[in-house]
Amino acid sequence: MTRVLLVSPPFYRLLGGHNNWPALGLSYLAAVLNRYDVDARVYYADRVPGREHINLRSIFEGQARYTRLINDPDHALWADTVEQVLAFDPALVGFSLTTPTFKGAAQLARLIKARNPQIQIVAGGPHATFMAQAVLDDPAFDGVVRGEGEYTLLALAQGQPPATIAGLTYRDDRGVPCSNPDRELIADLDQLPFPDPAFDLNPYPLTEDYALIMTGRGCPNHCIFCASPRFWQRKVRLRSVQNVLDELRFKCEMYGARRFYFIDDMFNLDQRRAIALCQAIREAGLAIEWMCEARLDHLSRDLLAAMRQAGCRRIKLGVESGS
Repeated sequence: MTRVLLVSPPFYRLLGGHNNWPALGLSYLAAVLNRYDVDARVYYADRVPGREHINLRSIFEGQARYTRLINDPDHALWADTVEQVLAFDPALVGFSLTTPTFKGAAQLARLIKARNPQIQIVAGGPHATFMAQAVLDDPAFDGVVRGEGEYTLLALAQGQPPATIAGLTYRDDRGVPCSNPDRELIADLDQLPFPDPAFDLNPYPLTEDYALIMTGRGCPNHCIFCASPRFWQRKVRLRSVQNVLDELRFKCEMYGARRFYFIDDMFNLDQRRAIALCQAIREAGLAIEWMCEARLDHLSRDLLAAMRQAGCRRIKLGVESGS
């Protein structure tokens, strides 16, 4: 059985802090791979015990430390991270990249390759999707999984020829980068298995923090500062209310989760569906509290009342402009 390790690279630890939020995208990848008999695990390199998170001031003050550690491959942090990866003995390692985490991922990829050149290393996520050529300029990376990656990565893990895999950027036999056509977005998100903490390499109790949940993918807006329009192609796909409710029950009953963060780009995009979900949570008797991200121009008194009654305690509102 192929073994795949999906890595969220260190960033906050390089600044002197940590981050225990899970990488939900990697959790979805692991769930799909395991459904198809690929032994996949998720490793959050920023996760350490404790609930105190680094604040913004500390991030700015930690820049000198970050620069020092990112350029010191002999530091104990890198040794620890590499050992965690190699101990799993993966045939394939996948990194989730944002622009701030790219340097750390590249350093880690080079160190892994130095220890075991046979490990295939690919990158995905927003930075890799939009900067695929630049990522492949680093020889430590063998490929880039662009956009929605569940079935692109599955095809790679199952050994399909790279030239036949939609959504993949790779090097051919001559070492020349090649980009295959984009993969079609998943039409029915209800068909995806639930992200499961059982696939975490180092499990972290869901009772320690908010459990992340995504009820839909995509946003119809085109804010110039946001990656979502390009990544999700401004195509919105929403899970059914029942499917979301089933995941909430699963996380509550299996792992004791009681606090949730709905990380949809815009939870209140469809107000009627949002109200229906709130009613379903209330009727199911789920004693949970949660927060979400929303836009002011899609809020109403009825929706706010329904959200409050269903356990919503915080709303993150995007203020795109100000006077």
